Amino acid sequence: MNRLRVVFDANVFIAAFLGRKKKGLGAARSCFELARLRKIHLICSPEIINEVARIMRDKFDWSEENVNDAVKIMRAAIREYVKGTTRITAISHESDNRILECALVANADLIISGDRHLLELKEYQRISIMRTADLLHIIGEKPAEDMP
Repeated sequence: MNRLRVVFDANVFIAAFLGRKKKGLGAARSCFELARLRKIHLICSPEIINEVARIMRDKFDWSEENVNDAVKIMRAAIREYVKGTTRITAISHESDNRILECALVANADLIISGDRHLLELKEYQRISIMRTADLLHIIGEKPAEDMP
């Protein structure tokens, strides 16, 4: 069975980790679980991992130890790493362009994001861009229950 080749935006990783503690983030957590269980083929790049780590540190004030633990968990779920060979400038936000580059280089089927700039594209060079809930619908999974 061919598994969907998927790139997560940094916000999906962040929401998956925050979803352990906050209500309303079950879809991201469920998508990450799909990757962890190898139901999808998760693709990532060093730029995306660095962006996730930066956001955890700067925006959410995570300790270096917690960031390193999260990165280890991410790396265990990721099936393939790619390095962007060309720079894309399709969107004004540089970090969003790194997501597109990763997906393009990896020949991904889907980009999963909560970012409106990416979602407004709907598709980039035949790579569909959708929300976490849409991926769960395609796979036939339901979002994880929110923590009490």
